[in-house]
Amino acid sequence: MKTDMASTKSKGKRPIVEDNVGSQPRRKLTDVATSKPDGHARTNYLGEAERVKKMDNTKTVDVKVSVEKTQAMASKGKMLQTEKPLNKHGDELAIVLEQLKSVENTMSFIDDRFGSLTESLTELKQRISTVPCKGSYASPPKSGIVYGPFICEICAEQKTVHKSFHIKGCSHAYCTDCMVKYVAAKLEENITAIRCPVVDCRGLLEPEYCRDILPQDVFDRWGAALCEAVIPGAQKFYCPFKDCSAMLIDDGEEVIQESECPNCRRLFCAQCQVPWHSGINCVEFQKLNKDEREREDILLMKVAQKEKWKRCPNCRYYVEKKDGCMYMKCRCGTAFCYRCGTASDKFNDQYHFCSVCKG
Repeated sequence: MKTDMASTKSKGKRPIVEDNVGSQPRRKLTDVATSKPDGHARTNYLGEAERVKKMDNTKTVDVKVSVEKTQAMASKGKMLQTEKPLNKHGDELAIVLEQLKSVENTMSFIDDRFGSLTESLTELKQRISTVPCKGSYASPPKSGIVYGPFICEICAEQKTVHKSFHIKGCSHAYCTDCMVKYVAAKLEENITAIRCPVVDCRGLLEPEYCRDILPQDVFDRWGAALCEAVIPGAQKFYCPFKDCSAMLIDDGEEVIQESECPNCRRLFCAQCQVPWHSGINCVEFQKLNKDEREREDILLMKVAQKEKWKRCPNCRYYVEKKDGCMYMKCRCGTAFCYRCGTASDKFNDQYHFCSVCKG
């Protein structure tokens, strides 16, 4: 039985329309709100709408899961890895997260290596503000810190802050030049415990504390003097040669006469503490006057002994008799016997005989 399209429409029934989208025939829907003025309704396929809706729901779920996963990985410091971009800004978000990770690693390294930057700067500022300077004002605070020009209490001249020197334990102000001269003068006096120049001040100078301002020779001399101060006086003596004067120690284990200075390598007598007196023993040497103990004097004495010269009992001048009696008169006016060396006021131009040796 054939159905007339016109008659079917007139009876209010809707026709079946072939649809190529799906294999099953689908009804054509009419949207009254979007109907065209000519009476024809716009078409919207139910199957296509349901498929699009399912895809949108799937994308929403995927995006939500991906965002939660990203937040969890970021909180653990892990790098975000995705096979597909979360959305059209996925690549940019991955780059930003990578940069944030790099910044966090850098800050962590700085904290581990240098500590907190703010704390370090604060500590450095405190150290700089509390470092004591050398020197002080003419009327300085108890801390002894220099804040500007000051008056040196030795030379009484105004000095700049970089010329100041502050002694431990006192608040008096001195310049470096005056302190160098002061230390050198004390060492010349063989004083090793050097205190502040002000009377009754308890400030004490130490070699290491003064090292920056002292010349090297003054510093070395101070150190040597401190070493000598701890050696008992009975055990130490010095090389007798004036151009050496090295300090030597006598340990007292054995008696030594002829010895060699380890510094200048010259011989000296350790008992007499003089250059070695060759040809004369220590007893004879000790009988000599101090002005007769030089090397040249000893050589002359040997010649006098060989030639049998006599010495004036008054001025110790050597006299040689050529001929005549034993009466001798020195250039100093003293009359003495050439044989025994006895001086006598009985000698005169008429009486030339010695009352002692009858010579």
